[in-house]
Amino acid sequence: GKLRSFGLEVEMSAQITKGLTIQYSGGLTDAKYQKLDFVSDGNQIDLSGNKQVFTPMSNNLLGLQYQLKIGEHDFSIRTDYVQTGTQYFDLANKIKQEAYGVLNMRSSFSMNSFEISIWARNIGGTKYIDYAYDFGAAHLGRPRTIGVGLGYRFN
Repeated sequence: GKLRSFGLEVEMSAQITKGLTIQYSGGLTDAKYQKLDFVSDGNQIDLSGNKQVFTPMSNNLLGLQYQLKIGEHDFSIRTDYVQTGTQYFDLANKIKQEAYGVLNMRSSFSMNSFEISIWARNIGGTKYIDYAYDFGAAHLGRPRTIGVGLGYRFN
């Protein structure tokens, strides 16, 4: 086969006020098979023009983070919205995941070498296909997950 892929990526970050930062990163991809012959049940099938598998047409991340110094300790809170564009999981482009987005948050407090954090991923409980194969296997994306982290940094 023959594949043609074009894309564009951009990243930006700005400090809005002391301690408050906004971040954006995103990309667009147009990846199509220019020529792709496939054999199924003894028949040759022309899949030219189909989208490349496992390649989202877009991806975007918008993040907002606030950091604050409390004495000698650090506090931060961050929220990210991550969007993944439409993608296909098989050469025939029959197994498709429409664009979806997930919201994540993390808050942490650091004291000397110790850190405690509280985090949540996929807060809205978005249901999506993480990956799939045309022989019937599929893996769903992670559901809403909430956790606590404890860390120690060796100096």
